Amino acid sequence: MLMETPKEELTKRHMLLEAVESIGGVLRDNANKSEEISTLAPESVEALKGAGMLRLKVPKDIGGFEVDPVTDAMVLEALAYHDMTSAWCTMVGNTTVSALAGFLKQPIVDRIFKDGIPTGAVSFFPAGRAKREKGGYRVSGHGRFGSAIRHAEWVAAGTIIENEPGQEGPPQVIFAVFPIKDVKLHDNWGDVVGLKGTGSCDFSVENYFLPDDMGFVWDLL
Repeated sequence: MLMETPKEELTKRHMLLEAVESIGGVLRDNANKSEEISTLAPESVEALKGAGMLRLKVPKDIGGFEVDPVTDAMVLEALAYHDMTSAWCTMVGNTTVSALAGFLKQPIVDRIFKDGIPTGAVSFFPAGRAKREKGGYRVSGHGRFGSAIRHAEWVAAGTIIENEPGQEGPPQVIFAVFPIKDVKLHDNWGDVVGLKGTGSCDFSVENYFLPDDMGFVWDLL
Protein backbone atom coordinates (compact mmCIF):
# COMPACT_ATOMS: atom_id res chain seq x y z
CA MET A 1 0.00 0.00 0.00
CA LEU A 2 1.26 3.47 -0.86
CA MET A 3 1.56 5.60 2.27
CA GLU A 4 4.09 8.34 1.62
CA THR A 5 3.64 11.04 -1.00
CA PRO A 6 6.86 12.10 -2.72
CA LYS A 7 7.31 15.86 -2.84
CA GLU A 8 8.85 15.86 -6.32
CA GLU A 9 6.15 15.57 -8.98
CA LEU A 10 8.06 13.34 -11.42
CA THR A 11 8.98 10.96 -8.60
CA LYS A 12 5.33 10.80 -7.63
CA ARG A 13 4.34 10.14 -11.25
CA HIS A 14 6.79 7.27 -11.61
CA MET A 15 5.68 5.78 -8.30
CA LEU A 16 2.02 5.82 -9.34
CA LEU A 17 2.73 4.36 -12.77
CA GLU A 18 4.70 1.56 -11.13
CA ALA A 19 1.75 1.00 -8.78
CA VAL A 20 -0.53 0.61 -11.80
CA GLU A 21 1.72 -2.09 -13.21
CA SER A 22 1.80 -3.88 -9.86
CA ILE A 23 -1.99 -4.40 -9.95
CA GLY A 24 -2.36 -4.81 -13.71
CA GLY A 25 -2.71 -8.57 -13.49
CA VAL A 26 -5.53 -8.34 -10.93
CA LEU A 27 -7.42 -5.84 -13.07
CA ARG A 28 -7.07 -7.97 -16.21
CA ASP A 29 -7.99 -11.18 -14.42
CA ASN A 30 -11.23 -9.66 -13.09
CA ALA A 31 -12.30 -7.66 -16.14
CA ASN A 32 -14.74 -10.35 -17.30
CA LYS A 33 -16.13 -10.74 -13.78
CA SER A 34 -16.97 -7.02 -13.71
CA GLU A 35 -18.89 -7.41 -16.95
CA GLU A 36 -20.74 -10.46 -15.62
CA ILE A 37 -21.88 -8.83 -12.36
CA SER A 38 -22.51 -5.36 -13.88
CA THR A 39 -20.25 -3.57 -11.43
CA LEU A 40 -16.53 -3.34 -10.79
CA ALA A 41 -15.35 -6.63 -9.30
CA PRO A 42 -14.54 -6.41 -5.56
CA GLU A 43 -11.04 -7.72 -6.27
CA SER A 44 -10.42 -4.80 -8.64
CA VAL A 45 -11.84 -2.29 -6.18
CA GLU A 46 -9.53 -3.52 -3.44
CA ALA A 47 -6.53 -3.51 -5.78
CA LEU A 48 -7.22 0.08 -6.82
CA LYS A 49 -7.63 1.16 -3.20
CA GLY A 50 -4.48 -0.60 -2.10
CA ALA A 51 -2.42 0.98 -4.86
CA GLY A 52 -3.65 4.48 -4.01
CA MET A 53 -5.57 4.89 -7.24
CA LEU A 54 -8.69 6.25 -5.51
CA ARG A 55 -6.88 9.21 -3.97
CA LEU A 56 -5.09 10.63 -6.99
CA LYS A 57 -6.67 14.10 -6.93
CA VAL A 58 -7.43 14.49 -3.23
CA PRO A 59 -5.46 17.25 -1.42
CA LYS A 60 -2.25 16.21 0.28
CA ASP A 61 -3.31 17.54 3.66
CA ILE A 62 -6.01 14.87 3.99
CA GLY A 63 -3.98 12.00 2.61
CA GLY A 64 -4.29 12.39 -1.14
CA PHE A 65 -1.65 12.58 -3.85
CA GLU A 66 -2.93 15.86 -5.36
CA VAL A 67 -1.45 14.94 -8.73
CA ASP A 68 -0.98 17.33 -11.61
CA PRO A 69 -3.28 16.97 -14.66
CA VAL A 70 -0.61 15.26 -16.78
CA THR A 71 0.07 12.62 -14.15
CA ASP A 72 -3.66 12.10 -13.70
CA ALA A 73 -4.10 11.47 -17.43
CA MET A 74 -1.08 9.18 -17.63
CA VAL A 75 -2.23 7.05 -14.70
CA LEU A 76 -5.74 6.70 -16.13
CA GLU A 77 -4.30 5.79 -19.52
CA ALA A 78 -2.06 3.15 -17.95
CA LEU A 79 -5.03 1.68 -16.06
CA ALA A 80 -7.08 1.59 -19.26
CA TYR A 81 -4.48 -0.61 -20.97
CA HIS A 82 -5.23 -3.23 -18.32
CA ASP A 83 -8.97 -2.69 -17.91
CA MET A 84 -11.14 0.11 -19.29
CA THR A 85 -13.74 -0.37 -16.56
CA SER A 86 -11.18 0.10 -13.79
CA ALA A 87 -9.86 3.24 -15.46
CA TRP A 88 -13.36 4.70 -15.86
CA CYS A 89 -14.33 3.99 -12.26
CA THR A 90 -11.04 5.43 -11.04
CA MET A 91 -11.70 8.64 -12.97
CA VAL A 92 -15.24 8.96 -11.61
CA GLY A 93 -14.28 8.11 -8.05
CA ASN A 94 -11.41 10.58 -7.98
CA THR A 95 -13.52 13.32 -9.50
CA THR A 96 -16.15 12.83 -6.82
CA VAL A 97 -14.02 12.68 -3.69
CA SER A 98 -11.72 15.50 -4.81
CA ALA A 99 -14.80 17.68 -5.37
CA LEU A 100 -16.10 16.87 -1.90
CA ALA A 101 -12.70 17.76 -0.43
CA GLY A 102 -12.38 20.93 -2.46
CA PHE A 103 -15.87 22.46 -2.30
CA LEU A 104 -17.58 21.37 0.92
CA LYS A 105 -17.08 23.30 4.15
CA GLN A 106 -14.26 22.12 6.36
CA PRO A 107 -16.37 20.58 9.17
CA ILE A 108 -18.13 18.41 6.58
CA VAL A 109 -14.84 17.46 4.93
CA ASP A 110 -13.51 16.47 8.35
CA ARG A 111 -16.53 14.24 8.92
CA ILE A 112 -16.54 12.59 5.48
CA PHE A 113 -12.78 11.97 5.51
CA LYS A 114 -12.42 11.12 9.22
CA ASP A 115 -11.74 7.43 8.51
CA GLY A 116 -9.61 8.01 5.43
CA ILE A 117 -10.45 8.73 1.83
CA PRO A 118 -13.90 7.35 0.96
CA THR A 119 -15.21 6.08 -2.35
CA GLY A 120 -17.64 8.15 -4.38
CA ALA A 121 -19.79 8.46 -7.48
CA VAL A 122 -21.27 11.45 -9.28
CA SER A 123 -24.08 12.19 -11.72
CA PHE A 124 -23.47 15.50 -13.47
CA PHE A 125 -26.80 16.07 -15.21
CA PRO A 126 -29.01 18.19 -12.92
CA ALA A 127 -31.89 15.72 -12.67
CA GLY A 128 -32.75 16.56 -9.06
CA ARG A 129 -35.11 19.30 -7.90
CA ALA A 130 -34.75 21.09 -4.57
CA LYS A 131 -36.98 23.49 -2.69
CA ARG A 132 -35.52 25.76 -0.05
CA GLU A 133 -36.66 25.29 3.52
CA LYS A 134 -35.25 26.21 6.91
CA GLY A 135 -31.73 24.87 7.29
CA GLY A 136 -31.48 23.31 3.85
CA TYR A 137 -33.45 21.89 0.96
CA ARG A 138 -36.12 19.32 0.27
CA VAL A 139 -34.77 17.21 -2.60
CA SER A 140 -36.33 14.70 -4.98
CA GLY A 141 -34.75 13.37 -8.13
CA HIS A 142 -33.69 10.46 -10.29
CA GLY A 143 -30.00 10.51 -11.22
CA ARG A 144 -28.58 8.59 -14.16
CA PHE A 145 -25.25 7.03 -15.12
CA GLY A 146 -24.02 6.58 -11.55
CA SER A 147 -20.74 4.95 -12.54
CA ALA A 148 -18.96 3.26 -9.61
CA ILE A 149 -21.97 3.79 -7.36
CA ARG A 150 -22.20 0.16 -6.25
CA HIS A 151 -18.91 0.46 -4.37
CA ALA A 152 -19.35 4.13 -3.41
CA GLU A 153 -19.84 5.49 0.09
CA TRP A 154 -20.98 8.94 -1.10
CA VAL A 155 -22.75 10.21 -4.19
CA ALA A 156 -22.97 13.75 -5.58
CA ALA A 157 -25.90 14.57 -7.85
CA GLY A 158 -26.62 17.60 -10.00
CA THR A 159 -29.66 19.38 -8.54
CA ILE A 160 -31.65 22.45 -9.55
CA ILE A 161 -32.88 24.72 -6.76
CA GLU A 162 -36.35 25.87 -7.73
CA ASN A 163 -36.88 29.62 -7.71
CA GLU A 164 -39.05 31.00 -4.95
CA PRO A 165 -42.15 33.08 -5.82
CA GLY A 166 -41.06 36.39 -7.34
CA GLN A 167 -37.45 35.28 -7.77
CA GLU A 168 -36.10 36.13 -11.21
CA GLY A 169 -33.23 34.76 -13.22
CA PRO A 170 -32.05 31.24 -13.89
CA PRO A 171 -32.26 28.80 -10.99
CA GLN A 172 -29.10 27.84 -9.16
CA VAL A 173 -27.57 24.45 -9.81
CA ILE A 174 -25.78 22.65 -6.99
CA PHE A 175 -24.35 19.22 -6.36
CA ALA A 176 -26.28 17.56 -3.55
CA VAL A 177 -24.19 15.12 -1.52
CA PHE A 178 -25.79 11.98 -0.10
CA PRO A 179 -24.42 9.05 1.91
CA ILE A 180 -25.02 5.98 -0.21
CA LYS A 181 -27.30 4.46 2.43
CA ASP A 182 -29.81 7.25 1.79
CA VAL A 183 -30.24 6.76 -1.95
CA LYS A 184 -32.22 4.10 -3.75
CA LEU A 185 -30.31 2.19 -6.43
CA HIS A 186 -32.15 1.04 -9.56
CA ASP A 187 -30.90 -2.18 -11.13
CA ASN A 188 -31.03 -1.04 -14.77
CA TRP A 189 -27.46 -1.57 -15.97
CA GLY A 190 -27.57 -5.27 -16.74
CA ASP A 191 -28.52 -5.13 -20.42
CA VAL A 192 -26.10 -2.49 -21.71
CA VAL A 193 -23.34 -3.02 -24.24
CA GLY A 194 -19.93 -1.54 -23.43
CA LEU A 195 -18.49 -0.70 -20.00
CA LYS A 196 -21.13 -2.87 -18.38
CA GLY A 197 -18.73 -3.40 -15.48
CA THR A 198 -18.88 0.25 -14.45
CA GLY A 199 -22.24 -0.46 -12.80
CA SER A 200 -23.59 2.90 -13.98
CA CYS A 201 -27.12 2.35 -12.73
CA ASP A 202 -29.71 4.99 -11.85
CA PHE A 203 -30.36 6.17 -8.31
CA SER A 204 -32.98 8.33 -6.66
CA VAL A 205 -34.07 10.20 -3.55
CA GLU A 206 -37.58 11.26 -2.66
CA ASN A 207 -38.58 14.11 -0.33
CA TYR A 208 -35.09 14.05 1.19
CA PHE A 209 -33.95 16.79 3.59
CA LEU A 210 -30.51 18.02 2.55
CA PRO A 211 -28.76 20.31 5.06
CA ASP A 212 -27.31 23.54 3.66
CA ASP A 213 -23.75 22.36 4.13
CA MET A 214 -24.25 19.12 2.16
CA GLY A 215 -24.42 20.88 -1.21
CA PHE A 216 -21.85 22.80 -3.21
CA VAL A 217 -21.56 24.83 -6.39
CA TRP A 218 -18.99 23.54 -8.89
CA ASP A 219 -18.13 26.82 -10.55
CA LEU A 220 -16.51 25.85 -13.86
CA LEU A 221 -15.38 29.43 -14.42
